[in-house]
Amino acid sequence: SAVPAYYRGGTIVARKDRARRSSRAMTFDPHTLVVALDTSGSASGRVFLDDGISQDTGSNRAMRRVAMSGGTLSCGGDEAHVWGKGTYTPAAEPSPEPASQGVIGRVFGTPPASKEVALNADDVARGMEVERVIFLGLPANKAFKAVFADGREEALVKSPYITPGLEATTSALTLRTPGVRLHQDWQLRIVAA
Repeated sequence: SAVPAYYRGGTIVARKDRARRSSRAMTFDPHTLVVALDTSGSASGRVFLDDGISQDTGSNRAMRRVAMSGGTLSCGGDEAHVWGKGTYTPAAEPSPEPASQGVIGRVFGTPPASKEVALNADDVARGMEVERVIFLGLPANKAFKAVFADGREEALVKSPYITPGLEATTSALTLRTPGVRLHQDWQLRIVAA
């Protein structure tokens, strides 16, 4: 009736959890990060951000690094520049985004060859939002909270994402709506509550 999903300790996996009829319908859905800690409390992964449609491997993509080490979860380190808001014309490249905008995708949808499509930067950024972070492997007998760079704190809540029989030794805790986006650099600390 159910198929278990296993995550290797030390990995971070980005996924989109909302059920849709197609991947195109998921374009602007937020991401969930699954942080599976290893025995030293560390994990890392990469998130590939692109338009989800074209086969262009050039300017409309980025690779972001997400890592957890020493209790700090961080996102940063562009491995490729992604063009930003502006007007997309299939025959020409758009103007690069201002540096203050961070990394943002350029083409969300395949425009007809004869038309220009004005990009909506708010929609693009919404599709890079992190809706929740699920931490696997934190000690089961403690409560935790996330402390953000701006000083705000959010409690981590128990999740149902744990193998039956392991509840006494490990936990799955969720940080809901952290207010961070994958195209921006950010850090948050996980501390005992």
